[in-house]
Amino acid sequence: MKNMRQSDPTIHVARTDSPISTQPRQPIFIVGHPRSGTTLLRALLGAHEQIHVLNEPDLFMNMRSAGFSIDHRFSADDRRKLINFFRSKRSSNRYLESVDENKIKAFLNSTKEASFQETFESLVQTRNDKPYWGTKSLQNGYFIRDILTVYPRAIVIPIVRDPRAALLSTYRKRLAHSANCIPKFGREGIAFFSYEAMRWGAAMDVIHEARNDADRSALHKVRYESIVTNPESEIRSLCDAIQIPYDPEMSSVSRRSNDPLLKSTEAYAHRNLSSSIDPSRAAGGKDLPEWASYIINQCAGETARREGYDFRTKPKLAQRIIIQAGLSAFRSKMQKRLTSELKNLCGVR
Repeated sequence: MKNMRQSDPTIHVARTDSPISTQPRQPIFIVGHPRSGTTLLRALLGAHEQIHVLNEPDLFMNMRSAGFSIDHRFSADDRRKLINFFRSKRSSNRYLESVDENKIKAFLNSTKEASFQETFESLVQTRNDKPYWGTKSLQNGYFIRDILTVYPRAIVIPIVRDPRAALLSTYRKRLAHSANCIPKFGREGIAFFSYEAMRWGAAMDVIHEARNDADRSALHKVRYESIVTNPESEIRSLCDAIQIPYDPEMSSVSRRSNDPLLKSTEAYAHRNLSSSIDPSRAAGGKDLPEWASYIINQCAGETARREGYDFRTKPKLAQRIIIQAGLSAFRSKMQKRLTSELKNLCGVR
């Protein structure tokens, strides 16, 4: 892969030799549901003097979504198809735009057949000044088994947040485009929280199943609420899991203030990165109306309780009747939509 190195001396093609068990676990894969603290976790780990974590390249996920198995050997034609597929996906296309054009040309022009790991790593940019690398890609939670097959020494870090807070934050970002709006009761709100609760439940269930199957040392689940209320303890625990020394500057605001995301078009949604960690964020779902909490409980309550979030609300009778009627009317349709979304994500044709 020497011919694919970028001209910038601080950037090099990712490599993973087969480390002995006393070496740090890598690569690092941060996974989780949207608006659950994955960006904060990436920034905290990326603030370590030895760790570089890419923000949502979505390469591994989209290689699988494109229909390529982890056993596939990639030909030159496969690489062309893969780049075209990446270009059709918003997140991976955005990442490719940051990759040196010569690197992509070398990737496309190579005639050597390559493994899944070699193909993945040939597009991952890491830094010479930071020997350990990883990625934050939300949907990689659906590919934990594949990740740990390709990288037996990897560590997968799922972050979990109270679904009431995660879904309220998602609503405010995606639907309301406001940081402090209160969702309004109505058909749109019922449909949104119903479907998003199903999506949250599906994501948590697949991570839970993977944790039951995998080597426990390869997965280190963290809670968003614990990170914001006791950051030093959680960061130390993460460093222990990765098997690297704790860096006391990891929670430093000055290090996070240089995070590339704060200079991107997504900065508005992550403005808290440049501020001190606020423990009040642990109660991020406190403004969610009872009717929305009721919907989340109806659609993903069992999963939420398993993850340690037990909430049972009872909105007004009239609202409950309308919600139950709505769920009866479109629950089946939503489940089919979610199944189709997950099949496409996992490359099932």
